[in-house]
Amino acid sequence: MIFLVDLDDTLAETTVCMQGNPRKVHELRLVNGADKFLKRFGKQSILVTAGDRNLQEKKLAVLSIENSFREVHIVRSPKDKLDIFRKLINDTMPNEHVLIGDRLDIETRAGYTLNIPSIRMRIFGGKYYATEPGDVTEVPTHTFYSFEALLQFLERKR
Repeated sequence: MIFLVDLDDTLAETTVCMQGNPRKVHELRLVNGADKFLKRFGKQSILVTAGDRNLQEKKLAVLSIENSFREVHIVRSPKDKLDIFRKLINDTMPNEHVLIGDRLDIETRAGYTLNIPSIRMRIFGGKYYATEPGDVTEVPTHTFYSFEALLQFLERKR
């Protein structure tokens, strides 16, 4: 299984720690349990994150996770993620992939569009925590409120 994983408000507490201020990047921390997920599944994971390349690279360095992934892709806009997801899936078998992210309009919709499972990480304090699905394309396959719950689920699936 290959995990296509988001960074901001999925693995990292970006909204809580940085509050929209890039100068607070050094205050960034991983979501509770994300380190365990990365230790167990990091080399099966491809990070796909959006934003300013320099800032995203600083975030990875501050979190000490820049070498935790099979691959890292940084795109300019969240809407650009779909093209990367499509390319990554076309390079391998579609049934091997799972999308993990916090945004229903990006990761979950991409899962629907590409016909692969999506996992919504609904981390308290995240910018999109309270967002509800607008239509069927934004309904995730699974929703988890913690990485501990996600890890338990993945262990049962093995």
